[in-house]
Amino acid sequence: MGRSGADGAPHPRRYECSSLQSPFRCDDGKNIRVGADFLCNYNVTTLDVAPVTIGDHCMIGPNTVISTVGHPLTPQGRRDKLAVATPVTIGDDVWIGANCTILPGVTIGDRVIVAAGAVVSRKIPNDTTVAGVPRAPHPERTGALSGPRRGRCDEP
Repeated sequence: MGRSGADGAPHPRRYECSSLQSPFRCDDGKNIRVGADFLCNYNVTTLDVAPVTIGDHCMIGPNTVISTVGHPLTPQGRRDKLAVATPVTIGDDVWIGANCTILPGVTIGDRVIVAAGAVVSRKIPNDTTVAGVPRAPHPERTGALSGPRRGRCDEP
């Protein structure tokens, strides 16, 4: 608890500070929103073509990548430099360990722990701990390019 007020009752502690360790890299920065008491460790990269929203009391470990942008599965789509961007949302009280990758379109719930080295490719519900790297082959490949933003990846 914080300092006492005139009536002697303790004031609740307020966490308004954030810490961003350099180097920090991002596409633009204007699409990133963070809550109070945010810690971002060294060498974090955020590809914020679409919005990235991070809640209160979150910690992100070093060498983590948060990406909102991907490319088509078809060779022609990649040759055309097409890209699709979908938002990433991270809830309150989340701890993302070192060397993690958060993929486009992911929502991470409140009070989640993402273990070091994990690749997050799907929604994570509240009060969950996740670990590991998805590595299963995907026999069905589609060339559909969907999402809120489309265009060449070399366009502003």
